[in-house]
Amino acid sequence: MVFGMIMLVLAAAIALYHYIQGFFSAMISAVLTLLAALIALSYHELVAEKVLGEQLPNQAHAVALVGLFALAYVLFRLATDKLIPGNVFIGVLPDKIGAGVCGAFAGIFATGILAMAAQMLPFGPNIAGYSRFAIEDREVANLRVKDYRQLQNLFAYGEMKDRLVADGGSKLFPIPMDSITLGLANLVSNGGSLAGSSAIGSAHPAYLDELFGQRLGAGTDTQRIMYGVISIGEPRDASAACKRPENFDKITRKEIPAAAEGLSLVVRTNFGQVKGTLALTPGAVRLVMRKNEVGAVAREYFPVGVFQGGRMLATQSDDPLFVSPGKSVDFVFAVDSNDLLVGDDGAKSLPAGSFIEVKRAARGLVPEKILPGAPTDTNNVGVEEKTPAPA
Repeated sequence: MVFGMIMLVLAAAIALYHYIQGFFSAMISAVLTLLAALIALSYHELVAEKVLGEQLPNQAHAVALVGLFALAYVLFRLATDKLIPGNVFIGVLPDKIGAGVCGAFAGIFATGILAMAAQMLPFGPNIAGYSRFAIEDREVANLRVKDYRQLQNLFAYGEMKDRLVADGGSKLFPIPMDSITLGLANLVSNGGSLAGSSAIGSAHPAYLDELFGQRLGAGTDTQRIMYGVISIGEPRDASAACKRPENFDKITRKEIPAAAEGLSLVVRTNFGQVKGTLALTPGAVRLVMRKNEVGAVAREYFPVGVFQGGRMLATQSDDPLFVSPGKSVDFVFAVDSNDLLVGDDGAKSLPAGSFIEVKRAARGLVPEKILPGAPTDTNNVGVEEKTPAPA
């Protein structure tokens, strides 16, 4: 609530400034703000990973987004002021109404970028009272803690009540500036007037949910971003092996949600190039099924568990997972069959260009062909298992 009100006050201040400037100036500013937002959303990842990654590993994306937006807007504004030095007067009432409306749009686009940048920073899941998914604080009793002889009662802060689902989050209140800005940028870049070779939504079909997932279960001293390339094995249809009674979360005892008319897709992700133990959460891992044709919408999935020891271990989206150096992990995704391609022989495959991303910046293309059956080669595969909670 506080976060939304801060954004609202900033948007109102921007709108008031443009209201004073007049309709013509406010209209130019609204258009340039949208153009600057589109440029920032399109290129901030490239700048963050290629230029700022080493200096600001956890803040690079937020800095790149705001920096590109400000730079593009200032350059555009200087150019238009140079080319159009005068104003156009259309009468007092139309001028004030038009200035207010255009100023409001400029304020929404600008604060939308700021709101997204704030969600990219290494905060927890709750930012000034705003959480995209429901979270809670609870006491966890009778935990065995290293260096303590007696069982401990600890508190879990900012824990998700349910699993992370793409396009399932609540919007910013009272005005969802981030959703409006991102939605309009997606619209004009996906077959619209400013369409390019690929739309923003083809890589980020649920960007705001994705940003929330990357803030889950990570401590203040945790490296939030992982740069580099990960290698991906062939996906496997392990639906039969993942439908066993033991498929519940060991801590919360919650059952795994079944995908409607779907399958349990197991995708092996190799972290062989990572030095030291890797700490991550399922919310920081996503499978994106890209659809590059104009107007098509990509789909995004987060893991519901990991497959190891011949069975699936269910995970909550904010469960901490630890991967030993050089190991791989078999992530399980509950995938809707309608998002898969089916050949003449009935064989299923993923759309070309589908990829897995881990901790925002480590990516690898997923092979298209889906093999039948659960993985059998389990050598050097798996996460460090957590101890079951007391019954």
